[in-house]
Amino acid sequence: MPRRMDLLIMTMSAFFALSVIGIRVASLWSEYGREIGRAESASRDLARVTEEYIGRVFETNDLIASEVVRYVRQQGGVEQVRNRLEPHRYLADLSRRTGGSQIFVVDSAGVPSILTTRFPAPDGDYTDRDWMKVHVAGADRHIGEALVGRISGEIVFSYSRSIRAADGLLDGVVHISMRPSFFEQVPDTSDFGSGVQLTVWNPEGRVIARTGMSVADIGLAYRDHPALQVMFDGDTGTFRAPSPFDDSDRIFSFRRHNQWPIIVSASVPVSSALVPFRDSVRQALWQVALVLTGLAALTAVALRLNRNERAAREALSRSNAALVRSGRDLQNRIEDRARELAEANDRRREDEERFRGVFNAMFQFIALLKPDGTVIEVNRAVLDFCGVDSAEIRNHHLWETPWWHRGDDGVERLRQAVATAITGKFVRYEAEVTGAGGRRVLIDFSLNAVTDARGRVILLVAEGRDISDLKVAQAKLHEAQKLEMLGQLTGGVAHDFNNLLMVILSNLDLLRKRLPDDERLCQFADSAVQAAERGTTLTQRLLAFARRQDLRPEVIDLADLVTGMKDLVERSVGVGIQTIFDLPKGLPSVRVDANQLELALLNLVLNAKDAMPEGGILTISLRHLPGDRDDESLPRAGHVALSVADSGRGMDERTAKACIEPFFTTKEPGKGSGLGLSMVHGLAEQSGGWLRILTNPGMGTRISIGLPAAGTVMAIKPLLGAAGAEPVRLPSCRILLVEDDVLVGMGAEAVLSDMGHTVTLAHDGPHALEILSRGSAFDLVITDYAMPGMTGTELIDEIRARNPDLPIVLASGYADLPDGEVPDGVARLCKPYRPHDLVTALSSLLMPTASVGQSVGASNVVRLLRDPRA
Repeated sequence: MPRRMDLLIMTMSAFFALSVIGIRVASLWSEYGREIGRAESASRDLARVTEEYIGRVFETNDLIASEVVRYVRQQGGVEQVRNRLEPHRYLADLSRRTGGSQIFVVDSAGVPSILTTRFPAPDGDYTDRDWMKVHVAGADRHIGEALVGRISGEIVFSYSRSIRAADGLLDGVVHISMRPSFFEQVPDTSDFGSGVQLTVWNPEGRVIARTGMSVADIGLAYRDHPALQVMFDGDTGTFRAPSPFDDSDRIFSFRRHNQWPIIVSASVPVSSALVPFRDSVRQALWQVALVLTGLAALTAVALRLNRNERAAREALSRSNAALVRSGRDLQNRIEDRARELAEANDRRREDEERFRGVFNAMFQFIALLKPDGTVIEVNRAVLDFCGVDSAEIRNHHLWETPWWHRGDDGVERLRQAVATAITGKFVRYEAEVTGAGGRRVLIDFSLNAVTDARGRVILLVAEGRDISDLKVAQAKLHEAQKLEMLGQLTGGVAHDFNNLLMVILSNLDLLRKRLPDDERLCQFADSAVQAAERGTTLTQRLLAFARRQDLRPEVIDLADLVTGMKDLVERSVGVGIQTIFDLPKGLPSVRVDANQLELALLNLVLNAKDAMPEGGILTISLRHLPGDRDDESLPRAGHVALSVADSGRGMDERTAKACIEPFFTTKEPGKGSGLGLSMVHGLAEQSGGWLRILTNPGMGTRISIGLPAAGTVMAIKPLLGAAGAEPVRLPSCRILLVEDDVLVGMGAEAVLSDMGHTVTLAHDGPHALEILSRGSAFDLVITDYAMPGMTGTELIDEIRARNPDLPIVLASGYADLPDGEVPDGVARLCKPYRPHDLVTALSSLLMPTASVGQSVGASNVVRLLRDPRA
């Protein structure tokens, strides 16, 4: 019996001990799962926040790079902005507005042109950089992995975009270097402290930026790392694996960005996540040890009672004392636990305050909604925009708030968006909202659902981003692209139109010479010639608008040019208009095509005359506009402005913006082609200058042409004098004519034959070489430029290799030949050309002394001056 009682006491003691241990182990296991779950949730939140941040960073940098590309193109290309102060200040201003990112531009050879941190740009070669190689290979945009900046010496990551020339070739690269400061700040605000690692990867497994990155980590690839395969193969997820950076056991959450080729990961150390769990384990061990100690004591007392009543009473007394002590200890532990709960509540309040601080610091409009669309909370950006207190918005439906625009079915659309978001679908569209003072802005609006552990929607997050400025920038970019495409189209049309005019004028000249002495027939032929000549003028203006006219710039004194045109200007405006010339002495000279500038000035004068039908005052003035910094080699830096001002009707804002567009005119039908101002604008831009219009209805108009100042002054050559000389009659020549257009070739052959020359016609370059290989002797070769298979310059190279002394004339209806395309010693002939132009060109080659002062195509220019409205 005593043994049986001892066995029963020991069995009950063992059962009670195992129960206590089992309950505590189960409690610890549950707490372990909660801490791991909390760490996973925190890593997912950090990954989402990092994804949103890095997405905005690259969106912002893409806009900045687009603006720099536009600016560089507007300035004329990378070479035009190299080591210039104005572009440097422009980039520095952009850098300050974007948090101090370093922006610099390199040319197609990888040499720095301008950058924000130094001026002038230091010498360097970036062709070994991966981002430069990618753009040379043809990429338009590139996100670069982490590297050490050669200029700053810091670890940075980058975003770059190529700058393409008009012909599509690489002109340079815009490169934006960013410090990974965000990845150093966010971990300090996390519950897990500095142990949090935020990383941005590219799809090849290379690090773009991360927390705690060192120089030794740069260039390493982790695409084949076995622990990270799930991240590089998936779109989003959470997993546990050793860190590739320090081999610590971590909980990873990753998200693949849906717009940019990047993967964002956030990892939390398991050791940091289990700190509260380890504290609980230590407490549990102490508690279990105390309970087991008490149980052992009770067991011993029971055994002793079973053996000896006295010993049992004594043991019971000791057990009671032990129980009292255990109760006291238990009470102390309960008090400690209550204190820990109070501290936990304090930490929760701190977390809420931290969340509210981040929530109110967001520059976007953010609102938290109930599933039915009722507003729970809005951030400070919304309150400041609306100019209201949060109490006026809470507990109202979002579509009832004062900032939501109620017109155009906006309320019904928002109701439907809330109904869609409740189903778990992401909703996004553009909407208009109204702020304080009636200010309306366009926002990128989105609704996203937040679900609980069972997948139920418990919250809706409404976000709005102000995109008004972005829309304006997109509209301006679209307008610039439209004008660029129109310029390309007009240039091509002018090229083909020149060939057609060549055929018409050639045949009209031949027909005019063979007409009988009939005044009426001659009048018909002259009218047709005048119409074709006006078509020639139209092509010249189209080429001027497209900035593809053939300019022959020279250094001139603008005051001398305007003074030489005084009589022509006064005759052009007629009576009733007073002309004033404000031409100060000592102005810097400029580099420009004098002939084209005279045409532009005459166009502006005639436009001013038409704006003053009842008379008025016409003022032509010159002003020097110095640059920001004087250059010792160019003491008169800056621009010289040629202004034509009238006291006429003026223009409204809409007309002033559209007047430089081709074929836009306010004149009656038949009184203007609408290409005058577009030609002037094209000349200014092609000469490296600008055109500005200052006007108001009833206040008159001032149009200014700004031309870059040059270093020295040279006298201009009189434009009208070149056309007065009679061409020298040439002896009969044997001419090889190369022309791929059948009609143009037949017309030119007829004109040359009519002039007494022997002409052999070849339809392309290979055909011409075949004729020359037969041993035929020629005194002159006239070849077209644009031909299939072999261009005119390629044909000239072949002919020069066989007969270097054979005179050659290069004819083209397309004015802007590539640089260096016209070889030395080759005469240039612009289509459409006339017999007088042919004689001038041939004289310059066959009889140089007889053609001094002649200009190829001069008759066309003189004719335009005589009839500027053509």
